[in-house]
This record gives sequence, structure tokens and C-alpha cells, in this order.
Amino acid sequence: MAWIYLGFYLTIFIIMVVVLRYQKGSGIPGWGKSPSSGLDLVWSNIYNLSNPITLFVAGFDIGRLGLSPSIPLWVRFIMLAILIAAFGLVTWAMGNNIFYSNNDITQIYPGQYVISTGPYGFLRHPGNAGMIILSLALPVSFGSLWALIPGGFLVFTFVVRTALEDRILLEDLDGYRDYSQRVRYRLIPGIW
Repeated sequence: MAWIYLGFYLTIFIIMVVVLRYQKGSGIPGWGKSPSSGLDLVWSNIYNLSNPITLFVAGFDIGRLGLSPSIPLWVRFIMLAILIAAFGLVTWAMGNNIFYSNNDITQIYPGQYVISTGPYGFLRHPGNAGMIILSLALPVSFGSLWALIPGGFLVFTFVVRTALEDRILLEDLDGYRDYSQRVRYRLIPGIW
């Protein structure tokens, strides 16, 4: 399953780089640039550490310790399909939002405006929603319930990030308050 994930991850990564290179061609700062504030740096470090820790725990659990109960292969493949859909949601969000940034929470870019097309038509933070789904589906697709611990921590950090980001956008981005009245949910349709 790890080899399947690695091949898929590399394919999606290449697609994301192409999408982002297209965005950067427009002169708008995007994903991958250095964080602009202390809070952004903290977030970036948590994210950059949590992802490999999740993979390490999954690999150690499955390969060495075998602590997790056996997860049926069909469940793992369903989680892989959910993982693919989550990557698709993140890529769709990136492709629709020229201001998309993986590092900046507190930054409003010069000339930034509200994006309401694509997945932003039904969720205010679809990229974060996709990353939350990914953080939960990945450990199960590998067959490691123990890896849900760092994955769950990553979910928590994405929820906090979304709340902070949304508050800043409500306060500082023209038109975002009206947009938030039209698109009511941040991460989960019908709930929050």
C-alpha cells in the first residue's frame, strides 16, 4: 500500500506543481513561499513535522511492531479512494484560488479578492477540508490505527488554522463577510 501511495503522491505532487507554477506566472504569491509571520512559521513547522511523523508511525506499526489490528484490504482500498478524492479537492482548491497558500494564515496579499468559484462555492476552506480528510484516510489506508494519533493531531491543527484564517479574512478582506453569508460552512457542509 505504501508503494501505491508513493506513486500516487508523486503524480499528484507533479500536478500540484504544474497548477502552482501556472499561478505563480500571474505574479501572485502562492503555496511554497516562506511564511510571513511567526504564527505562519509555527503552523508551517507543525505541518511539515506531522506529515512525516504520521508516515513513520504507520511504517513502524505495520513493519516492525504490528500493534494495529488487521484492517481488511477492501477497507484500506476504500480509504485509498477517499485519499485520492481528498487530494483532488486540495488540487481543485489550489487551481481555483490564485491566492492559495499552504504557509500563510495571517497574510492578505495586495490585490487579493474573494474567490467563490469551484469548491469555494460550497466551502470557505476546501483545501483545509481536503487535508483533514487526507490526514484521517492515510493511516487507515496503510493499515495503521496508531498513525491516527499524529493524523488526528494534524486534523486539530487544520481546524485551528481554519478558525484563525477565517477570522482574519472576515476582518481584513473586502467582500469576505458577504461571501461568508452566502457560503456558510468553513470545512464540513451542514456542520461548520
